[in-house]
Amino acid sequence: MKKIATFTFLAAAALASCTTTEAVPVVSSFNGDSVGLQGPGFWGNEKPTQAFVDEANRLCGRRGMKAEYASSRMVADYTQEHLYLCV
Repeated sequence: MKKIATFTFLAAAALASCTTTEAVPVVSSFNGDSVGLQGPGFWGNEKPTQAFVDEANRLCGRRGMKAEYASSRMVADYTQEHLYLCV
């Protein structure tokens, strides 16, 4: 019985180490002047991570602009949208 418990614990630890806590931004809107990026937001007040800033800068950079954070809002259960303006 000890071997099974040990194996189960090690398997769970191995799987837990494979997960990432970094949210991958999903582009919800882009019109050249602004970028909307969605990701998980459990409490509704999470600040955008560097991945969101980088993606917004990448998209705004297509027009020779930089992204500037504007606002955040909850759009669905546990989903938050961050709006960036291309300036």
